[in-house]
Amino acid sequence: MKTNKISNLDEWLFDKNISNNKRFAEISIHLKYPDIVPFLGEDPAERKKKIAEDQREKYDKLIATTLFDNYILIGSKNSPRGIHTKITFGILTKIAKLDFIGSIQLNNVDNATRIKAKIIPKFYCVKMTVVIEIEGQTSGFETIEERYVLIKAKSGDDAYKRIEKKKDGYEQPYLNSDGQLVKWRIESCDDYYETDLTNFTNLNSAEGVEVFSKLKRRKQRSKQRKYT
Repeated sequence: MKTNKISNLDEWLFDKNISNNKRFAEISIHLKYPDIVPFLGEDPAERKKKIAEDQREKYDKLIATTLFDNYILIGSKNSPRGIHTKITFGILTKIAKLDFIGSIQLNNVDNATRIKAKIIPKFYCVKMTVVIEIEGQTSGFETIEERYVLIKAKSGDDAYKRIEKKKDGYEQPYLNSDGQLVKWRIESCDDYYETDLTNFTNLNSAEGVEVFSKLKRRKQRSKQRKYT
């Protein structure tokens, strides 16, 4: 069975001695979210109303298929998003072919083993504070640097650990023009950002590559812009 609507099918290893018609699966079915185009001429309140109507219509269609007996609603009756249910694995393809279904997630499958997902290392951009220490300077102002470093790791914590292990390499002292020893010392790892980069060829994107992002709030400065 191959369908891109089943989000985690590749996480399961099935016992081939069991027929799919006798294998049961606990699944979450998510309704397809409506396209933006039909709503562009409406105000937000009207859009919200029509989106809810769209989801109720798709929900009613799903229930009317009678492909399952019992289910638990996802969302609310006024604005349903899908259902949790238990089905025989053999009818999963039938559900996936319905054009009003957005995605299906396998939560549990009889006579199947869940495979531990392989973690693919990505590049993490780590923001750190670096202090410039100068020999003999013990008072007054010191210079600090906000440094951003790309490092390949399995997680943000792993990126921090990798930098910690290589910390001494970053902090090798050198002599400045006044004959003083200078060291750039990593004081702290302050934040990280998980990029979509898995290799350097990803950097060839014509749109550029986002390597760090942080959301902040400020008082609105611009006038309302048109979106159409």
